[in-house]
Amino acid sequence: MGGCAGSRRRFSDSEGEETVPEPRLPLLDHQGAHWKNAVGFCPRVLVSGICAAGSFVLVAFSHSVGTSLCGVVFASISSGLGEVTFLSLTAFYPRAVISWWSSGTGGAGLLGALSYLGLTQAGLSPQQTLLSMLGIPALLLASYFLLLTSPEAQDPGGEEEAESAARQPLIRTEAP
Repeated sequence: MGGCAGSRRRFSDSEGEETVPEPRLPLLDHQGAHWKNAVGFCPRVLVSGICAAGSFVLVAFSHSVGTSLCGVVFASISSGLGEVTFLSLTAFYPRAVISWWSSGTGGAGLLGALSYLGLTQAGLSPQQTLLSMLGIPALLLASYFLLLTSPEAQDPGGEEEAESAARQPLIRTEAP
């Protein structure tokens, strides 16, 4: 009874009792990690932008903690999906893009917190401040769909370096 799908192998735990493995969700098996390859960049960026805008609107008009937390969930989805999407998109562009991306993510958190602080200290209510932040998801979507060039048109560069580096041994056996 090999490792075939659907087999009901029994295992022994540390006390010698037999246990039956629990069925796994498809997202948790080794193939589930590649779900993002089945969904293109455009839908992922669109969902990320919509979730970001939805989070601002939900929290701005919230009258309960539950609704505010739902807005935080949408912000988290937007952040996580956006991060994995744009990080994987950097593979199609020149190598310098990864350092630009990492600098941008570090500055974004600081800039977001300082802009909220500045706008509320300037006299805007938290609701007005959050609604004014709706320009950020709009800017994200406009940047991706209107400004970003197609990855096929870019030359990622360094292909010859990558090929020669791939042929180098990881550990040198001869003394220098």
